[in-house]
Amino acid sequence: MDPDVLSTAAALAAEEQQLLLIDAVIVSFPGLSRILSATRAIHEEHRALLATADLPAPTPDPSGDSSGTPADQSVDPSASASPTPTGTPVVPATRKAALSAVVAGESALRKQHTTAALAAMDGPLARLLAQLAAAAAQQSVLLRGAS
Repeated sequence: MDPDVLSTAAALAAEEQQLLLIDAVIVSFPGLSRILSATRAIHEEHRALLATADLPAPTPDPSGDSSGTPADQSVDPSASASPTPTGTPVVPATRKAALSAVVAGESALRKQHTTAALAAMDGPLARLLAQLAAAAAQQSVLLRGAS
């Protein structure tokens, strides 16, 4: 499977996991809704961008096999390239700890997106992942200031 497809799927799953965390924090601490609404909207946009990422078709290798798999085995990218969120996140017991968990999630997203951007073979995908990393870094800083 194309590493860029796998990276895109992993980035999408990470964005979805952060959205689940934000939603769970808002349910547990409705007073954080105003603070987290912009962050949530940003991750909704990231999810949409990743879900519609236009990855190039695989380039043929010199042997003439463009699929990377034996000719009699077809690969359904949606079957193996879509990591799914791990479920409802556990929300810390205090407002401050819950907001810190969201900040930690933003930092983790920044690291994951940066690593994927540096490894990406497709230029537009690398730029998209770098932009997502920058947005996560910005949200981390803004949310730290809100606590």
